[in-house]
Amino acid sequence: MSSWPDPTLTVDGKVGIGTETPSQELDVIGDISAKNLTLQGSLTIDKNLTVGGNFQLGTLSINTFSSDGNLADNSNLAVPTEQAVKTYVDNEITKVNNALDTKAALNGAASQDFATNNLTVSGNFQLGTLSIKEFSEDGNLTDSSNSAIPTEQAVKTYVDNQITQVNNALDTKAALNGTASQNFATNNLSVGGNLRVSGNLEVQGDLIARDTEHIAGNVSLGDADNDEVKITGVIRSGHSSGALRIDDALHTSGAFTVDGGSANFDTSDGKYPLIISRLGSANQAAKISVHDSLMTFHYINDEASNSIWFRLQNTDTETGRGINANDNVVMTLRGDSTGGKVGIGTTNPNAKLDVSGDIQATGKLSSQEQLSSQDGKVRRDFVTWNTRVGTSNPIHIKTNIPKKSSVMYRI
Repeated sequence: MSSWPDPTLTVDGKVGIGTETPSQELDVIGDISAKNLTLQGSLTIDKNLTVGGNFQLGTLSINTFSSDGNLADNSNLAVPTEQAVKTYVDNEITKVNNALDTKAALNGAASQDFATNNLTVSGNFQLGTLSIKEFSEDGNLTDSSNSAIPTEQAVKTYVDNQITQVNNALDTKAALNGTASQNFATNNLSVGGNLRVSGNLEVQGDLIARDTEHIAGNVSLGDADNDEVKITGVIRSGHSSGALRIDDALHTSGAFTVDGGSANFDTSDGKYPLIISRLGSANQAAKISVHDSLMTFHYINDEASNSIWFRLQNTDTETGRGINANDNVVMTLRGDSTGGKVGIGTTNPNAKLDVSGDIQATGKLSSQEQLSSQDGKVRRDFVTWNTRVGTSNPIHIKTNIPKKSSVMYRI
C-alpha cells in the first residue's frame, strides 16, 4: 500500500468506513458525499442518497424531484413524485368527469429517501420491485413501456393531449352533475339511467327509438314547408275524446280513406263543414261511391261550358250486360247560366226537366206550355180515349165533350 496521502488509492481487499468488519468491497456505515460518482456495478444503499447536482439516467439528466401536484414548472429537468403525478392526473380527470375517486396509479413505491448530487446509472435503476432504464420526455408515451419514467413535461403533455382529444379544447369540462359550461364531444355515449337535457338536443344522424317513446309537452317536427315526416305504422290518438284532433287545416296530395267508420264534418262557427274544390275544366271535383248499393255520386266542374254537374250514377253492370246503355245514369243536376236543369237517365240535360225513359205519375201532370213527347208528337187513341205520349202507358184525360165532337184535344 502506498503512503498517505496519495492521489491514487488502490486496495486489494475490502474497505470498511465506520466498520471494522466490512462485508463488501466498500462498506460504509454513514453518509456518502461525492461530487462525481461512477459505478461499474450495482449500488446498494440502505439509508439515504443525496445528489446535489444533476442525476442522469440514460441520456437525460434531472436536477430535482418535484412534488408539485400542478406540474407548474413543466420542466424536463424535474421528475414528479408518485404523489405529484397522482395529484396532477387526479385533478385533470376530476375536471373532466368530476369524479373524486379517479386515480392515476403508478407502479412501484419508494421505501426510503434517496439524495445525491449527480447519479449516473449505465444499466437499470430499480426502485422497489420495478426497474427502469431511462427517463422519457416523449409526450405521446409511444413506447408505453414499464422500463421508462416520463418527465413532468411528458406527463403533462400526454394528459393534456388526451383531454384535448376528448373535448377538443384544453379548457373543456364534461360536467357529470349540474349544467355543462362547455361543449362535450364523444364517439359513443351509453347512459344506463336517465338523460336530462336542459337546452336543445341536436341529432345530426338518425334518432332510433327501440321502445315506446313518451314526450310530455309539445312536439315540433320540421322547420321548412318542404320537410317531411314519415310514419311507418299506425297513428293512434291518446286524446281524452278518443279522436285524433287536428286544429289546423289538413292538406293531403293523395287519397283520403276512412275505413270501418263514418266521416263526420261538423262546425259551429257558421262556415261550411265540407268544402271540396279542384281546378281545371271538366274535372271530377268530388266522387262519392256507395258500394253497398252500387251507387256513385259525382260533382264535376265543367269550366268549358260554364256549368256545374251533380250526377248520381248506378255503377252496376247493366250497361255491360246490354240491358240499357243509359240505365247507369240515374240523375244529373246541371247548374248553368240558364238557372239549372235536371236530367233523369241522361248525362246532359237540355231542358229544365229532361227524362230519358218512361214517366209515371199518380197525380196531376200540368204544364203552362206545350207538352210534347220525345219525338215531338202527341197521339190520341179514339178507342180508349187515352192519349199516349211516346209510351204504351196511357195518360187518361177526363172531359164532358161528346166523343164525336169535332173539337180536337190538344195539350
